[in-house]
Amino acid sequence: MPFCTGKCPYCGFYSGIEPSRVRIGSFTAALLAEIDMRLSPGTPAGTIYAGGGTPSLLPAADWRSIMGAVRGRCSVAPGVEATVEVNPGSCGAGVFEGLLDAGFNRVSIGVQSFEPSVLEALGRRHSAVEAVRAVETARGTGFRNVSIDLIFGAPGQNADAWERDLERAVDLRPEHVSCYSLGFEKGTEFERALDDGRLEKPSDDLLADLYFLAHSILTEAGYEHYEVSNYALGREFRSRHNVGYWNGTQYFGFGPSAHGYDGGGRRSWNVADLEAYVSLVSEGRSPEAGHECLKPAQRLLERLMLGLRTSDGMDLDAPTPDAERLVSCWIAEGLCGREGSRLKPTPRGMLMADGMAENMAAALEPH
Repeated sequence: MPFCTGKCPYCGFYSGIEPSRVRIGSFTAALLAEIDMRLSPGTPAGTIYAGGGTPSLLPAADWRSIMGAVRGRCSVAPGVEATVEVNPGSCGAGVFEGLLDAGFNRVSIGVQSFEPSVLEALGRRHSAVEAVRAVETARGTGFRNVSIDLIFGAPGQNADAWERDLERAVDLRPEHVSCYSLGFEKGTEFERALDDGRLEKPSDDLLADLYFLAHSILTEAGYEHYEVSNYALGREFRSRHNVGYWNGTQYFGFGPSAHGYDGGGRRSWNVADLEAYVSLVSEGRSPEAGHECLKPAQRLLERLMLGLRTSDGMDLDAPTPDAERLVSCWIAEGLCGREGSRLKPTPRGMLMADGMAENMAAALEPH
């Protein structure tokens, strides 16, 4: 969903399209047509996720139509997790009530920070008061599964400010907290500021300190650190949608710039242009802009990277002698544990997952 009231300087997604009645109407009609075009009757759906952009800018009536179309085409699992992203500045009680009525049962709130100076540095348009109110309003209108996003490594943010953010999150007690390290994505204002010297990247040591501070505060408060960036109040509140990504499950993506994966190595993406998307779909044509088919070595590396990001870890089948030696080193260095054939990274190991995965992929190559 590409609509936003403004573009955040760190956002690398296709978004920032100014909402209007005409644009929203055209988008909704095209989205419904794409769902009808691509989903075979009875397609299984274990999770539904509405991301953006700012999905809460879409009227509740549109979401009722979209959710009705998905349920009409799919075999929806009992107790399906249906998540919608919202921004604190655009979600009063009426918005939450409409989303709940449309069929969503989980809400992900883009808080990012409760610190006014950090919110300003990130270009966010909501206040700390609005962030708190959004969480409380979501709960008050009936959502029993609330997630909030926080960002660390923001310009000017120090450990004290990050600690205050985490403590405020604990006080609000959402069922799920995501803590993301700020990225400098290609084509963003932050990348341009980095390139011309207006911004400086935080050091790896500072980012590691902030990561471990989040781990310490949130786990002491009863949250399970189940993925490098994600914490939940028990297994039942893990993001099942994200777990599907990490496990390589098939998923469909609808809308401009949406990505999909067939579960067998083919990844595809839609055209990243609202007008082109609407035009293609209205003509009965696929909005797919491109695809890639992952080679076995790429799939192995991806499986390793994603598996080592999670506390559940991954199975290491038929390890080579080099792989066994590498695992022994990891265990000695406190990067992972081992239960039979399963490797389970420690919090430190999850932080180093990408490098560990590359080393393991090399160790698994036959000589």
